[in-house]
Amino acid sequence: MRWGTHLDTSLLDSVDGLATGARKAARDLGAELRLDAEEELTRRARLTGWWSSGRVSAGGSCRIMPTSDGKWLALNLARPDDTAALPALFEADTATDGDVAPWESICALVATKASSEILNRGIDLGLALAIIGETGDVNLDNIVVTSEFGDAPDPSEVKSLQVVDLSSLWAGPLAGRMLAEIGCRVTKVESVHRPDGARLGHPEFFAALNDGKEVVELDLRSPAGRAELHRLIGSADVVIEGSRPRALRQLGIERSDLLRAGTVRVWLSITAHGSDTAHEMRVGFGDDAAAAGGLIAMIDDGPGFIGDAIADPITGIVAVNAILENLRFGRHVLVDVALARSAAMVARDVRRASVR
Repeated sequence: MRWGTHLDTSLLDSVDGLATGARKAARDLGAELRLDAEEELTRRARLTGWWSSGRVSAGGSCRIMPTSDGKWLALNLARPDDTAALPALFEADTATDGDVAPWESICALVATKASSEILNRGIDLGLALAIIGETGDVNLDNIVVTSEFGDAPDPSEVKSLQVVDLSSLWAGPLAGRMLAEIGCRVTKVESVHRPDGARLGHPEFFAALNDGKEVVELDLRSPAGRAELHRLIGSADVVIEGSRPRALRQLGIERSDLLRAGTVRVWLSITAHGSDTAHEMRVGFGDDAAAAGGLIAMIDDGPGFIGDAIADPITGIVAVNAILENLRFGRHVLVDVALARSAAMVARDVRRASVR
């Protein structure tokens, strides 16, 4: 099957359950959220015509490969500089043609290495990679990790809420767009030196994730730019970001301090595997994170990809649900949402449906 726009019914049912929760939370806040799970899961594939093909991701940057210890590894070389790290990853020369990954050589080298060896070295090198199913089982109780910092007054109305969206690519911007859709004032902040990478992709896809937002470009290397960023965050009810904690600290931002001070109501952090100490240095994208969560298709004699970076839109829906629920209950909270955990919960639902 070509998994670009055709998704399993049990997968769609699971994600639609998350979407139903988000729509209900919006109604409880006096707003209407239009959210079609299938539309969000397949949006980029329909615009680009990208199709996942077995063990090659829809976008072509990620591969699933067998390791020497009988496991499967997903390696995502999504950034131009990633190929430069391959010799260090394998402790062997990997000839490249410019930025083009030598996948035949990579597959042969992966087959000679234990999965844990490649994973640990890859994490140290800042590569996006995962062992299939490494995240394990999750459920509604642990898919979202929430740290509370006291009660917050009830929001007067959704349209009065200020949202600062520091995120990029897919999951975070999707959550921000849905907040804009229900009437929140959403400000998308981009660094002039490192704009949102989604701008390099399909323009209609970028627009679909960022419609309704005010865009502010800041020079975050300058004192003035950092001061403006702090001002925007200081006026926000909700902050969405996808940065590792160290990157925020380098900008002088301490999430817990802002939440204790009672300014930000909900600080939502989206990462590939979680922002806890064990995972805070890991990077990841939608395809490798879905593999980590075990959200894969079984093809021939092993795993293959489902959809297009499917962990991203799933996590965007999980994220907006978490934001709306915490606004409704009136708390100052730090919400930790991970692509791999979101994928793992849907994978669990799919497995359960398959044995009924």
